[in-house]
Amino acid sequence: MSDNPNSATIQVDSTGTGQRLDAFARIAAAAARVGSYSELIEAALVEIVDVFSSPFGMIWARDGARVIEKTHAAQTADAVFWRKGLEPFLIECLREPKPRARILAPKQGTDRCALLAVPLFDRGGSTIGVLSLVADRAGDIDVARKLASLEALTRFLPHARASEPAGFSKSSAAPAPNKAWAHAGQYTTPEELAFAITNNLRNKLGCEQVSLGVVHRRCVRILSISGLDGVVVQSEGVRCLKAALEECLDAGQPICVQGAKSAFSPGDGHDGFRIHAQWRAASKGDAVASIPLCIQDRTVAVLGIRQRASESLTPERLEEIRGMVEPFAPALLLTQRASRTLTTHTVDTAGDAMRVLTQPGRGVVKAAVAIGVVFLLWLVFGTMNYSVNVTCKLVAAESRHVSAPFDGVLTEVVAIEGDRVRKGDLLCRFEYRELEQQRAELLAEIAMLERQKDKAMGEDSPVEFQLSLANQRLARARLTSLESRITRASVVAPIDGVVIAGDLRQRVDALFSKGEPLYEVAPQSGRTLELYVPEREVDDVRAGMGGEFAAAARPEQVQAFRIVRVRPHATVKSERNVYIAEAHADASLDWMMPGMEGIARIESDAKPAWRVLFHRVIDYVRMSLWL
Repeated sequence: MSDNPNSATIQVDSTGTGQRLDAFARIAAAAARVGSYSELIEAALVEIVDVFSSPFGMIWARDGARVIEKTHAAQTADAVFWRKGLEPFLIECLREPKPRARILAPKQGTDRCALLAVPLFDRGGSTIGVLSLVADRAGDIDVARKLASLEALTRFLPHARASEPAGFSKSSAAPAPNKAWAHAGQYTTPEELAFAITNNLRNKLGCEQVSLGVVHRRCVRILSISGLDGVVVQSEGVRCLKAALEECLDAGQPICVQGAKSAFSPGDGHDGFRIHAQWRAASKGDAVASIPLCIQDRTVAVLGIRQRASESLTPERLEEIRGMVEPFAPALLLTQRASRTLTTHTVDTAGDAMRVLTQPGRGVVKAAVAIGVVFLLWLVFGTMNYSVNVTCKLVAAESRHVSAPFDGVLTEVVAIEGDRVRKGDLLCRFEYRELEQQRAELLAEIAMLERQKDKAMGEDSPVEFQLSLANQRLARARLTSLESRITRASVVAPIDGVVIAGDLRQRVDALFSKGEPLYEVAPQSGRTLELYVPEREVDDVRAGMGGEFAAAARPEQVQAFRIVRVRPHATVKSERNVYIAEAHADASLDWMMPGMEGIARIESDAKPAWRVLFHRVIDYVRMSLWL
């Protein structure tokens, strides 16, 4: 209970929407206190913020020449903080005034709030502004119900100062709009409200039967038939009644079919309604009538009446009944929206959007939606050429290694890394003067042995002759080996190409061991491209695929390649686990050198468009959530 004895604080339902039964009565009381509609809008903001337990609310409206800008905050709320977030949302809603909500979730914690906005109307039904507020502790279902409740309150504002509805005679017993809303607040489902309306109206009018149906997608769904606990949709009578109410919906005006004493004159639009005639025939000649219930020229419900044949229905009587029931139409719409499930709410929202798109105009919106639909269809059913971008490096297809010919001291360096050489060009030279001295000694020894051989032959000494001949042969073999070492002391290029390794300038006069590496020479033509494929992409790369690569030295010159093999084991490159794919590259240009790095694009097979665009996100989610 509230501290105010004149206002009840009973909740509409147990869902915690914050809506109170006295909301419409409080606005009606405010309407009695103020002197203009502008003042009523400002007073209503205070009442609505309090009813919804909102920390902050604001309005912007134009009533004639007056601009209404007002904010209202709860006592414990930070008005500056909430206004900073709510004001852009209100401005956004002013561009296209329609009910909308936006749920805000904190980065930490589970409490959520929502921004709600609904249009404001004048007495003629035209939009004059927007009311927006903050709904605290909002869930998805709560937001839908709160938004529907807020919309009902703002639609009630133009009627709050009216003493009686238009077209309703003073002698009738129609409820004032605020009383109708207060009574409607006692029901949480449209079926309950419709059941109360039809049974009370039947008792009040003394007619045979009263039925009520709501309009949904140009069809009528019967909610209640007086005297019946439920509506059996499959029964023949309900089908006939539903068809008659839909005929009234299509006509957009009250329809009455009765006997010869009809108060309707021929040609007034009440002749020729065959479905109503069938309904009358099925009712054994009783007078039948249907009345559309509208909100701003939009039919939201249809009322069906069956009267005894002895009593006639006059146009005045139908208008009087319409005036009695029509104030409940917004409440009926409110309860219908508030009781929707999340799935139904989503379907209805999609249907409303489709109806907006089918209306004339809105060419830009329709074009944008059409483009979006085409994009989604392409995303689901289309394909894209999938390409894998990887880093790469040029390496020599083959190379020759040059090593130290013997243990010796390096005395001269001629070629270094990057030099182009031809086969036989001098690369470096080892110390060979001692070898030249040994060669001279061997030559002298061979000459001496030659004379000894001649002397033994002159003395006819076979033994001495053979011994001298053997020593001479041994000395000549030693000379051949020594001359070979002298020749190898000058290290030459084994092939035409480029020195890709070997800079010995800092090791002149250093002692080298036999077989120690000196140079690496690669031919000028013939390059292999090493592609470093990440392990997440290796399944999409195989031998035979082609692509293009660009070296970092000259990215404007793109060269083609074709993969010849993918090594079966992984290696670590730049702290990443990669697989190396080898490719033949057309690298005959002079400026292309082994060791150059760049970027390569491997053209893989065509894949679904969604897979190409979102595969990394999908893979990340699968790896993170174990899907």
